[in-house]
Amino acid sequence: RPFASELAALAGAATTDFPATRAAVEAISRAVAEQGVPSLVELEDRFETVRKEIRSVALVPESGSVGSQVLSVVLSKAMFEKQGLVEGDDVDAVLARAGHFLGRHDLDMATRELNQLAGWPRKLAEDWVAAARHRLEIEQAIGVAEAEEQLARLTLV
Repeated sequence: RPFASELAALAGAATTDFPATRAAVEAISRAVAEQGVPSLVELEDRFETVRKEIRSVALVPESGSVGSQVLSVVLSKAMFEKQGLVEGDDVDAVLARAGHFLGRHDLDMATRELNQLAGWPRKLAEDWVAAARHRLEIEQAIGVAEAEEQLARLTLV
């Protein structure tokens, strides 16, 4: 859900005594605040759909024809899916590691894994990665605000 009013309130409360909070709040785009960001659970659910789509085009070269796309879809259904922290730079290994990290609610590492994709798989992952980055930016801004608030409390004691 949108959080523009909450962000504005935080920006108003971030006086000159809280420069890191002010910088973190200013780094969040107005469009993201008005649109909102998906929850971690929503991103985890959406990943499953994205993962399936990516696997279906994993074997298609960037300049691939319709025939190569059909072949990739068929072969992707026949290939075993990798699971866990597997080695390798292939699409299936990247997806396996990303899924592993999401299973542990580690959105940052899952996003880093998907950033390694190239070609059609990368294009299909772009929206998910952008949504995850927005989520991470918000979490980071909240963390900065909380840390600065704790520091202010300690200096008052």
